[in-house]
Amino acid sequence: MEYIEKIKIIFKRNIISFVSLIIAFLSIMGSVYYVHVNKCECENCSVIEQREDLIEPVKEEKEEIKKLIVDVKGAVKKPGVYILDEGSIVNDAIVASGGITSSGVTSNINLSKKLKDEMVIYIFSKSEIAKQNTNNKLVCEVPKCTCEQIVVDKDIEASKEKESLGESYASVEKTISNKISINTDSIADLTTLSGIGEAKAKAIIEYRKANGNFSIIEDIKKVPGISDNIYEKIKDYITV
Repeated sequence: MEYIEKIKIIFKRNIISFVSLIIAFLSIMGSVYYVHVNKCECENCSVIEQREDLIEPVKEEKEEIKKLIVDVKGAVKKPGVYILDEGSIVNDAIVASGGITSSGVTSNINLSKKLKDEMVIYIFSKSEIAKQNTNNKLVCEVPKCTCEQIVVDKDIEASKEKESLGESYASVEKTISNKISINTDSIADLTTLSGIGEAKAKAIIEYRKANGNFSIIEDIKKVPGISDNIYEKIKDYITV
């Protein structure tokens, strides 16, 4: 009991110190708790950051560019097979092969044409172009005519034709150039008229012998067998 009484006396005398000590203790404990809580939060943050570091960023997939294989030949510095991007043109293939040589010619090709896979590009030389142009030319010389000229006399030719036709030509010529006289011409002459045969020609001659010459051409209709229809055909070709 005395011990307890001593403690009470000490406590009363040093109550302020005890209160200060308790406050100090609580302050220390509060500080420790605060540090502990903040430390956990920081550790959690670092863990989260580390996990984010472990996640690989998603890379955007780029569209793959297709390739073309072309064969460049002829008057280029480095003929060979080249791999070019799809959409390349003929000029790109020539550049890839080192360009054309001093003898190369590109005037005959389209440099802007798009390339196709397994395409062959041939660059001609100047001599090859010249040879090709020569082969495409058609050379045709027409020799001058050295044939002997023959002059034909139309009058002589006409006379020869008359001789070959003989008497029949004479009758035809007379029919065309002169009218047939129903009073004087022969049977042969009368038969040249349209519709007048040998029988009618003889009838005309017999009529004029028996009755005398015809006065007018219309009198020929008096001959038996000479109808109005026949007269209409021959009236422009006969005379008395």
